[in-house]
Amino acid sequence: MAVLQHDLTQGDPRKHILLFALPLVQAMIFQAMYNAVDLFFAGKYLGLSGQAAVSVCGPVMNVLLRTVNGMSIGVSILIGRRHGMGREEDTRQSANTAITLYAIGSAVLSVLGILCTPLILRLIQTPPQAFAGASAYLRIVFAGSVFTMGYSLINALQRGFGDSKSSLYFVIISTLVNVALDWFFLTFTRLEAAGLALATVAAQAVSFLMGIAYFRKNRHVVDFRLSSFTLHKEDVRDLLSLGLPTALQQLLLTAAQLTLSGIANSFGLTASTAYGIGLRIDAFAALPATAVGDAVSAFASQNFGVGNEARAVEGRKAGNRLAVSMGLVIAVLVLLLAPRLAGIFNRDPEVLALSTTYLRWVTALYPLMAAVQSPTGFVRGAGNTLFPVLQTVLVQYVIRLPLAFFFSYTLNLQLIGVALAWVAAPSVSIFIYGGYIHSGHWRKSCRRLDGGDPQK
Repeated sequence: MAVLQHDLTQGDPRKHILLFALPLVQAMIFQAMYNAVDLFFAGKYLGLSGQAAVSVCGPVMNVLLRTVNGMSIGVSILIGRRHGMGREEDTRQSANTAITLYAIGSAVLSVLGILCTPLILRLIQTPPQAFAGASAYLRIVFAGSVFTMGYSLINALQRGFGDSKSSLYFVIISTLVNVALDWFFLTFTRLEAAGLALATVAAQAVSFLMGIAYFRKNRHVVDFRLSSFTLHKEDVRDLLSLGLPTALQQLLLTAAQLTLSGIANSFGLTASTAYGIGLRIDAFAALPATAVGDAVSAFASQNFGVGNEARAVEGRKAGNRLAVSMGLVIAVLVLLLAPRLAGIFNRDPEVLALSTTYLRWVTALYPLMAAVQSPTGFVRGAGNTLFPVLQTVLVQYVIRLPLAFFFSYTLNLQLIGVALAWVAAPSVSIFIYGGYIHSGHWRKSCRRLDGGDPQK
């Protein structure tokens, strides 16, 4: 039986990490565009209330996607470790357990999501004019959770096997399908927001089914057959211990970011709009470093799997140099092009001036944030997904949010205070991760996943 794989345990670490990260960056860009397509079409065809209906669902979907992606990191780490060890049967068993867990999870999420949609929309203070459209949109998205989670699982498995390229093709096709179906439903039907949701679910279904077909066509060790669905106690334990902390981290991070948005919104419509523009540009600026962090995680998990700690450390250092270099280049570009970048989204003079100022203050964030991604990926690749959660709690809730309140309100820096809080947090994270890696405590997680005594 063939196994689709990229062996990250041999060859130049720098080349491996770069070639692994590039498709991830491209896929992330398409995913970012994917999320904006529905909002664009809603604004073009449905007016303010229709656009608001889609817009208010954005944060809910963001929480869902981040949580699922957090769980998927655990799948990638475990599959990478098993595959790196050359334990094909254990790899198959772990993958089949992950598939079964995701199937159960998607069914539960669909039922709870559909039932709780009205409550969720009331909690996020959905405008009355947008409530009906938002309810239809969100319920359809929840009903299609099997495809959302399924695509995330396909992606996680491929990364575990060292393949970051195949998912890029899937997401490109999915984005094109979403654009075409958005246009079709809004042009030829009266489904409005529900049509946009159906287009989204259908596009995710295409990605999911393409992934299954790709695995089967190449006679992969993972076959996605119903007869293979099973739950193995040890794999369930390992998958949950790796995935749940990362999912929790994403939830905590999202909550902190929503709080920062609330601070920015409190300074009026101009500040709120300018901050929204800044966040969009920040999100794109962060993609290269995030991709490098994911590449380091996959690289480390495979090399720890074969017992080559020195090579995993070498990959972390190579990834860090690459990520920081990218962060510096992006910071310079944003600093120089801030007015033009902000002008893509809004040409109002006041908004343009404030968003430009915000971007120029926040550019220091990009290389600092980049310096955190590689150590984070390394620690996760070693099998420790709990430490990043503790680090997130400390940095977000003890440092970033209090500083944002202090700078913005006490010093009356308003939106600039939020920017300074963004910059301060990764500065602390660099020292936290540096100290943790130097201490060597991450080796306990490696020994636990390898079946050894974590206390040694």
